[in-house]
Amino acid sequence: MKRNAGRRALALALTWLLASPIWAAEATLPVRRVVLYKHGVAYFEREGKLEGRGDVTLEFKTTEMSDVLKSLTLLGTGGAVTGVSYEASDPLGKQLGEFSFSLPANASIGQVLDQFKGARLSVRLAGGGEILGSILGVHRAQVEKSDTEVIGLLLDGGELRSISLREVAGMRLEEARLQRELESYLQLLRTSRRRDLRLLRIHPGGARELAVGYVVGAPVWKTSYRIVLKPGEAAGRLQEALLQGWAIVDNTSAEDWKGVSLALVSGLPVSFTQNLYQAHYVNRPNVPLPVEMAARPQTHEGVLLEARAAREKDEVARSRVMMKALEAAPAPTAGALGAARAEMPTLEDFARSVAPSATGRELGELFEYRIEYPVDIARNQSAMLPFLQGAVKVERVLLYTPGGAGEHPYDALLLENTTGKTLDGGAITVIEGNQYAGEALVETLKPGDRRPVSFAVDLGTRLSTVFDTRQNEVFSVRVRRGTVFTRAKNVQLTTYTIRNADSRPKRLVLEHPVHPGWKLAGEPQPAETTAQHYRFRVDLPARETTKLPVREEYEISSTIALTNLTPELVGEYARNKALSPAAQKQLEQMFALKEQIVAAQREVKARQEEISELSHDQERLRQNINNLRSVPGQQEQVSAYAAKLVAQEKQLEARQSALSSARSYLRQLQAQLDQLMNNLVIE
Repeated sequence: MKRNAGRRALALALTWLLASPIWAAEATLPVRRVVLYKHGVAYFEREGKLEGRGDVTLEFKTTEMSDVLKSLTLLGTGGAVTGVSYEASDPLGKQLGEFSFSLPANASIGQVLDQFKGARLSVRLAGGGEILGSILGVHRAQVEKSDTEVIGLLLDGGELRSISLREVAGMRLEEARLQRELESYLQLLRTSRRRDLRLLRIHPGGARELAVGYVVGAPVWKTSYRIVLKPGEAAGRLQEALLQGWAIVDNTSAEDWKGVSLALVSGLPVSFTQNLYQAHYVNRPNVPLPVEMAARPQTHEGVLLEARAAREKDEVARSRVMMKALEAAPAPTAGALGAARAEMPTLEDFARSVAPSATGRELGELFEYRIEYPVDIARNQSAMLPFLQGAVKVERVLLYTPGGAGEHPYDALLLENTTGKTLDGGAITVIEGNQYAGEALVETLKPGDRRPVSFAVDLGTRLSTVFDTRQNEVFSVRVRRGTVFTRAKNVQLTTYTIRNADSRPKRLVLEHPVHPGWKLAGEPQPAETTAQHYRFRVDLPARETTKLPVREEYEISSTIALTNLTPELVGEYARNKALSPAAQKQLEQMFALKEQIVAAQREVKARQEEISELSHDQERLRQNINNLRSVPGQQEQVSAYAAKLVAQEKQLEARQSALSSARSYLRQLQAQLDQLMNNLVIE
């Protein structure tokens, strides 16, 4: 900080070295129009007449420069704007380091002049007269017992001259290039005093009037509403209510808004940031100098036919702008709300207390509220501006959403936007009569759209929920070409039990979640359906309990070949009540054949196991006989084994005959089943 302060002090001392003023008369343009958007940007428009031939200067924060460079728009009358210049984004030290001289902190005039050796310098002496020469250098010396700085000059006639700074009344650098460098250096030091601000200069050329528009980041404008209800209206009945809309606007810019035209836009146009202010450099490849021989000159063919591209003018389609005037309410009556009144205020009293003055119009997918009177907002201040007032249609209901307020529904309004304008999303304060009733949030509401607005919890109504689920109920069986097509469903029954403990009837709007893939079945059907909920209307008599069953079904389709059906699955299909008696009989026959085939397969397997066991035992006996024949005294045992082998051979023949019969029977059953399946058609 001390170093910068020294630089600035030296800069002020050096101004008399320059042959011309270091700054020219500069103009600025006041803010005339501001458009605030909902996605964090604002459009500013400046306009004014130019006096003289100076530049127009505008100050921006460093963080705003990229947005300004991306969106700056200029319109001049009486001449053409010649260009725009602005301060570079490099740090101050880096920019000052590019000069051939420097102004160190606390440096003297002599130390600075010593860096300009050889430069032409004009010196005006305090005693009169002027000396012109080239700077040889500056040194310190004792003059009249005092330490001072002495300038060495080479005069035009070749004379060498030493001049004490005490004898000097003024000095001037004669070379224009050095003067310009000093001007630029001092300009950088001056602008460094502006913390986080950058200057942008517009060179108007011959323009006499100039309009400048640009977009920068800005706080989002906010909305809040008040709905005033008539007291004592019956539930479930359409009524008229008064809607007031207020816009909350923040001026965080560096200057006051005085008499600006203000517009508020609802919508989400595409917007992004891009660092255009920061200097970017690209590394380039180093290509060596060519050392090959010179190329031989070439000749080229002439053009036989010149093709000319046709140019077509495109007409820019303009979107239709719908202007809808808002009838201004009468001026507010003094003390309309502050004075004590015996009677309850009416909707007309509330309407007269605020006089909004704004018009609305559609801008494509956007909607604009234009404040019709000039707006004054000081910098770093905020304001509330009335932009909407009109009658809307509401229906007083209860609103229940699972997971909302536990077992209690909300006290709510079904708000229909009958203002003819888009209502931007925001907070709503509900006033019933002259009493505060609650608060709510609403999303953006287009004209004619309707939306529930819940503002309180109704403790006089309770709800409970019971779930009943049934899985995989087959309701359709089709058989064709040996394939079974089945359709089954999972069923979920949700029963809402609602107890109205109050002495007055109510109307409930119950929101039941929409489950993907599930469909409503049976009665009742919802009055409305949103992307996430079914809305059922239920009238609740006083001090009574009401039930609302909601049945949902999820369908499952499957395909299976008849040959892969198990007896259990065939039996399940045969017992299905959705089948005709003839189809049930066919499936029962198939079920019986399947059961017989399973029994025949068990019989074949049992006979195969018996034969395998006998064959294994015969192999053992033959091995024993072969081993005992060469052993003396074992003839009797060999004879016994041989007799047993003969008996088993007879048993084996009987088993093989039984196996053959079992296989034949199984083939007969399978043939019957195949014939039945081939002929089976169930639609």
